[in-house]
Amino acid sequence: MSRHLAEAQPQPIQAHTIKHRSGQAGTAEKNIRVIELVGTLMKSRPSLGGTSTVDARRQIRLAANDNSVDAILLHIDSPGGTVAGTDDLAKEVQAAAKKKPVFAQIEDLGASAAYWIASQADKVFANSPTALVGSIGTLLVVYDFSQQAEKEGIRTLVFATGDLKGAGVAGSKVTDQQADYFQGLVNDAQRQFDLAVQAGRRLNESQFAKAKTGAVFAADEALRLGLLDGIQNLDATLERIASGSLQRRGPRMTNDLDTIRAEERQRLAAIDNATRNLHLDGPFAERAEELRQQAIAGDLTIEQLQAGLLDLIRQSRPAAPLLTGGAKWISSTDHLAAALLAKAGLERLAEKAFGPHVMEQSRPLHAASLVDICREAIRLDGREIPRTRNQIISAAFSGGSIPTALGTASDKVLVAAYLQAPAAWRSFAAVRSTSNFKTHNAIRPTFGGNLSELPEGGGIDHGTLGEDVYTYSVSTYAKQYKIDRRAIINDDASIFSDVIPGLARAAARTLNDLVAFKILENANSFWSNGNNNFLTGGGSALGSAGLSAAIQMLRDMTDAEGNYLDLEPRVLLVPSDLEETARALLNSDFVERSQAPNDREPTGNVHRNIAELVVEPRLGNGVTFGDVTQVGSTTAWYLFSDPSNAAVIVAFLNGQQTPIIEPFGLRDDPDHLALQFRVYHDFGVALGDNRAAIKAAGA
Repeated sequence: MSRHLAEAQPQPIQAHTIKHRSGQAGTAEKNIRVIELVGTLMKSRPSLGGTSTVDARRQIRLAANDNSVDAILLHIDSPGGTVAGTDDLAKEVQAAAKKKPVFAQIEDLGASAAYWIASQADKVFANSPTALVGSIGTLLVVYDFSQQAEKEGIRTLVFATGDLKGAGVAGSKVTDQQADYFQGLVNDAQRQFDLAVQAGRRLNESQFAKAKTGAVFAADEALRLGLLDGIQNLDATLERIASGSLQRRGPRMTNDLDTIRAEERQRLAAIDNATRNLHLDGPFAERAEELRQQAIAGDLTIEQLQAGLLDLIRQSRPAAPLLTGGAKWISSTDHLAAALLAKAGLERLAEKAFGPHVMEQSRPLHAASLVDICREAIRLDGREIPRTRNQIISAAFSGGSIPTALGTASDKVLVAAYLQAPAAWRSFAAVRSTSNFKTHNAIRPTFGGNLSELPEGGGIDHGTLGEDVYTYSVSTYAKQYKIDRRAIINDDASIFSDVIPGLARAAARTLNDLVAFKILENANSFWSNGNNNFLTGGGSALGSAGLSAAIQMLRDMTDAEGNYLDLEPRVLLVPSDLEETARALLNSDFVERSQAPNDREPTGNVHRNIAELVVEPRLGNGVTFGDVTQVGSTTAWYLFSDPSNAAVIVAFLNGQQTPIIEPFGLRDDPDHLALQFRVYHDFGVALGDNRAAIKAAGA
């Protein structure tokens, strides 16, 4: 081994250009630069085999700047490597991807730092279902030989200028402080790893949490987790690159890595805010610091951190009798509202809305009856508390605190339930704000064509706005409910757990109904051959040919002066009858081909992930709005460009996108005592720019 180390000469990274012509007719020959990332990744050239990240950066930069190279393929077979150099190499891949397509092919193994690099490519493939992918984690091994040295009579003395200088020296004891220091180094490196992979693979928090366990996954599982784009051998990947069938990724989920880093800074600030001024002592303070470190490492969400801290606050305070002389911490209607939500079993919502401190201070009321909460509201109003139960309820309902608390709690429940309700229209409709209920005009721009070159000393041409307009307006949709004396006496909090969420879902359904109604209504022949946005005939069925035709129609759209609008497909909207067909069309890696012996067409799915799939059952089943019913179609489907192009407009009064709840009076008579509330939502829907979407009639 020593002789080998002495004589070994580090080998430079292998990179070669493959001239590949697709078997697909009409495609030109492509120059694909294949860069091999094999073995352990290290900054310097490893003598025992592996890849220098410095060499790899140089090869990627050369390929990115070489105009004769059409695409770059990173051919990876590596267990990972050192932290040093990996982030720089990942940034090199990002920079190259801004100039030309960059793809990654994992050959049996792409783990840890190797996957960090692969995740920055436009697409990542593995050669086999048995390939191992992932291992999103960082480790640092430090050996503590101090006990062994002590047994052998050896003392290791470390003389240093700081507590952490010389940490990990062989034979010295690793202290708790040094262990925390080493763990901090690992956590810092892992944060960069996490940020890069999440941005590169466009994974949301929930998706990424399932993938960042540190485990390595078989390719099938990695594909399901979003770490891969497909499983195919190297030849298939080269063929798809040469044919142009591989779609490059769109913009990063959160713009770019700098944005994600800014969000990480905000996350750390939120952790600091949550753990500041807790006033905990002893083991409670130690446990709070443990929770803080877990949150920094990403093992706890902010919500989980807040819940854990709240439990510590509760445990650290001595128990007190319920409502003895009034709860001294109950000082605002927010405390009453938090108690009402907690009593309805909505503690998570209450804590998110009011924070852990209000929740803790309101805890004496969480197990109290609604009559007790009414009693506390009267005390908060500064009034004398009556003796009988009926008098307490009547006094509370006629005061200021309990109506305000009921309204606040109801609003939190209403908004949360509304935002959780399905809203397919958000994927394809533009949102507008109006300040009144009047009809508003929106002008479809035909502004003077393209920009003109300005000659020296010349004047600037004047553009004009065409008079092609579409209109939209908002209306009010409302219902009312009441909280009466019987609910208080029966200690019934179901108004928050059942009634108000039902009203929120009703508001969401009403808007969903109106959007589908307007699409099916086809006012002013919005979908028509005259507008060149209606695909009919046998070729309009949802399938590869039909989708290709709709995409071409969308891309060929021009303004009134013949200038291309540069529209891109974004959303495929289908009735539930076509969901299975649409999912197969957008998600399949391959499509079935003819069994004829001379059939050499590629089997790659050219439509994979070309648009987001949105399913709206009302389009197939029909929908009734008011007294009018629009008949649906089980075969028709729609292709939308970006929502900002306003094919469909959803408008809200004063930009209020959620329903509003407010009290409007006390009903007090011998038979009823009820506080009345109304829920209303001001919105409108209209078809906008007919050039921004395509309808296909289907077969």
